[in-house]
Amino acid sequence: MSLLVALLSVAAAPAIEEVAPPAVPAPLALIARKMQEIKSLTAHLRQTKEIKILAEVAQSEGTLTFVRPRRLAIDLEGPGGTTMVIDGDQMTLVFKAVRRTERKSLAKDPRARAVAEHLFLLLEAEPQALQQTYDLKVVSDKPLAVRLVPRAAVLAKILRQVQARFDPRGFVDLLVVEETNGDVTRWQFEDTHINPPVPETAFAVPP
Repeated sequence: MSLLVALLSVAAAPAIEEVAPPAVPAPLALIARKMQEIKSLTAHLRQTKEIKILAEVAQSEGTLTFVRPRRLAIDLEGPGGTTMVIDGDQMTLVFKAVRRTERKSLAKDPRARAVAEHLFLLLEAEPQALQQTYDLKVVSDKPLAVRLVPRAAVLAKILRQVQARFDPRGFVDLLVVEETNGDVTRWQFEDTHINPPVPETAFAVPP
């Protein structure tokens, strides 16, 4: 199961009670300011999924494309190959192995909306919103790395923690998601380009 499908499984957790988040750590605030200057981003994506119950590792490669405001395309090949496009209020998921396409309205589907919000938290430089969802700890300054532990009990039953490492230029270059069942998903972002021109075809989905 890819990280995209895992996110779909945790996204249904109810929102936690809103409380004032702690002050944003200075290193994260600095990176956030750099992230806010990124209007578009493309990267090669390597996904490694350690599946504990099967004692196996599944690897996939693909691309990530991000354009403000809130446009995202992730295309993964290999086992569990998946394409996800978020464009405005619409999310499209293509499960390649079974040739199935699902289209969802973020306004009408709370689960899909939650998936989008989780992904954009690490792309749109909103550290205070991040701290409302997770207990955040800076584990390294150079390079900046943070550990995120879910604050909501329902979410914590599925998701143990998320670790994110940031490139000094202002984007996530490594994301590690540890589930409570022992599965671990690593997203490594390589060959990242900041503010490139992105054609409309990057967000094209099957008819």
